This record gives sequence, structure tokens and C-alpha cells, in this order.
Amino acid sequence: MGRAINKTATSGKVEIARRIGSKVNIKQGSIKTKITKDKATYTRWQAVLGISKKRISLISFKGTSQTKKGVRYKIDTSGARKLVPSAFIEAPRRTGVKGVLKRMTESRYPLAWLRGPSLGEVFEGAVGIAKEVVESTHKKLERNIDDQIKYVLTKRKAVA
Repeated sequence: MGRAINKTATSGKVEIARRIGSKVNIKQGSIKTKITKDKATYTRWQAVLGISKKRISLISFKGTSQTKKGVRYKIDTSGARKLVPSAFIEAPRRTGVKGVLKRMTESRYPLAWLRGPSLGEVFEGAVGIAKEVVESTHKKLERNIDDQIKYVLTKRKAVA
């Protein structure tokens, strides 16, 4: 049972990433790293998928670019590109992490990191995604359980 549940959880993770990717302009690999999976065990027949509530840096979205006026980005796949005036793309010496930054005051520092929404917010806000994922994973779970039962029975016949 544990193998069937874990296989279903993995396919559920891929399904969630695909559905979120259709709504948000971000790479599938980046989405999958934000989805956590607690596997089922021999004694605990339950797998848990979780989506990070941490906001994503604007640099992670596809098509984010610096222009003379500022930084252009696009979060929604169906929406238009937006401009953040006087923002810039840089990797500060202190952190070394590349991101979209904007000055808070007229002086050189402090800098503010600009971020988009979290994947958890996108998943909760998109109507019907959760319901569709649950329905499809229920069907896959039934199929995976049947496949694992067949696998165990063929192994027993081979041994006997």
C-alpha cells in the first residue's frame, strides 16, 4: 500500500505543478521545489503534499528583464507585462543572490527585494484546481493499488 500511495503522491505533485504552471509564468522545476512530500510508510498509510507559502522573487518568473525605465515582469500567463519603475536586477555583495531590487529612499541603501505571490496563494486562489487534482489522484490511487497487488501476487508465484 505504501508504494501505491507514494507513487500517487508523486504524480499528484506533478499534477499540481502542471496546473500552477498553467496559471503562473514560472518554470515547472521551480514549482516542484516548492512542493513538499511526506511519504507513506509501512505503518502509516498516508502521504502529505504541502505547498510553500513563501513568496517567490520576481527574478524567478520567465521573461523578467531590466530596461532603462526599470524592470519588466509577467506573473500571470494570461496577463500583460508590468513595469516597476527605477528597479534593477542585481546580486548584492552581502548575499550574492540575484534578484530584483528597488531603493527604499533617495540614498543608496536600504534596498527592498521585490517578490511575487507565493505558490500556496496561487493554488488557493485558482478556482477548481484543488478539486480537479483530488479527483484525478483518487483515480490514480485506485489504479496504483491494483498494480501493486498484481505485482505482489506475481512475485509470490515466482517464489512458490
